[in-house]
Amino acid sequence: SLLAALGVLRLLGRWRRKPARVPAPQPAPSALALADPRAHLARARAALAQAPREAIREALLALLSGLEDARLARPDRVRTNHELVTELPGRGAPPALVTRIAPMVRWYDAAFYSLEPVPADGAARFVDEVAQVNAALESP
Repeated sequence: SLLAALGVLRLLGRWRRKPARVPAPQPAPSALALADPRAHLARARAALAQAPREAIREALLALLSGLEDARLARPDRVRTNHELVTELPGRGAPPALVTRIAPMVRWYDAAFYSLEPVPADGAARFVDEVAQVNAALESP
């Protein structure tokens, strides 16, 4: 009976003992680490003829990368494109830049998330506009 009591106490001790600490999961590396804006633009231009939807995606990534390089956007990938645009003035973006980017982002969202094919001419215009905006961001 003494052995039985010790066995019960031992079981209770295990039951009351805190479970082993499971290490907290480490944050995953960014699912989308952006390349240099010029690299994204080069990929956008290469995709224009065969994959306009991919071309505008790469152009948007070029725009985001350019904005991040200019410290006008945060690289955290948790905001929508619309939210990013609304944060631009608070991060020091000139009103003319915000006015220029806002319709670009609206067009991108409508074109990219539509079930319709992305028009090649619209994709080419978007890529060109992103190139112009990024050139302006790079110049002092």
